[in-house]
Amino acid sequence: MLGLSDLKPRHRLTSTEVECPVRTCSEWVPRQRGRFRLDDKFRCPEHGIFISPETWAYGSDEENLLWTNQEDQELLKAIKSVKRYNRFKHDRCEDAATWNFFRCFERARKLHKLAEWSGIQPDGQEELVYWGYSANEKQRWSALTKARSRSEPDLIFLNSGYCVIVEAKLGAPNRIEQLHRFWNLGQQIAQDRAVRFVLLSLICEGKTDVTGEQFLVKFMNRSNPQFVRATWEGMFDAASGTISSSEYERLVRYVKDKTLGYDRKTWSLVPAFRRPSN
Repeated sequence: MLGLSDLKPRHRLTSTEVECPVRTCSEWVPRQRGRFRLDDKFRCPEHGIFISPETWAYGSDEENLLWTNQEDQELLKAIKSVKRYNRFKHDRCEDAATWNFFRCFERARKLHKLAEWSGIQPDGQEELVYWGYSANEKQRWSALTKARSRSEPDLIFLNSGYCVIVEAKLGAPNRIEQLHRFWNLGQQIAQDRAVRFVLLSLICEGKTDVTGEQFLVKFMNRSNPQFVRATWEGMFDAASGTISSSEYERLVRYVKDKTLGYDRKTWSLVPAFRRPSN
């Protein structure tokens, strides 16, 4: 996984070529335009990454993921069997960040801490549904099937009293239309399961769509359902003192080093998160 310490502070490119962003690399490849393509002609022959002016993608999903032991791989394989789109290779992909953060708590058996972070009452029966896949049911979560929904929430966090739909974005605000769609879905699921519903918008600090989200808070909190705004940085803070030291250190390095690629106006490298002090 490439981070701030591995990459050139500014990306060099011409109208026809782009340089590999790795500090020690002098390879150039043709410049991509339009839709990002995983085509070998855009691949650095030394580092194996697919390059565009603003970002890159890895040769394998595992290169962009923190947790990839045998148990993780088995879960990922099952998730991919129901997940409509696989973008784990892409450096800017919020799917990889979702896995890296939430799976960290799940591996540590600290999902009750996630409940506290998201503002719901923990009860020891917490479970995660990644992109519609339920590990407990070993299939697409039956509640989504019953709702006849083709939607694919990034993550659903459950316990006996709550259903929390998490819609995550990396480096951008959530779109109002998307949040509203998940709001309607969550209300239906919560009614069927006789639980309370929370819609959680997870973004980087400073990326809040203030006008749109103030409207959502005003409109949606008239009844029991809740709309919560949260940040990756706040989730990282919740991991402090919760996760084992070795895994926490891996998460610290990830948060410190993670980027959003290059700014298209200045071609300067952009950090993804507020950097932790420790």
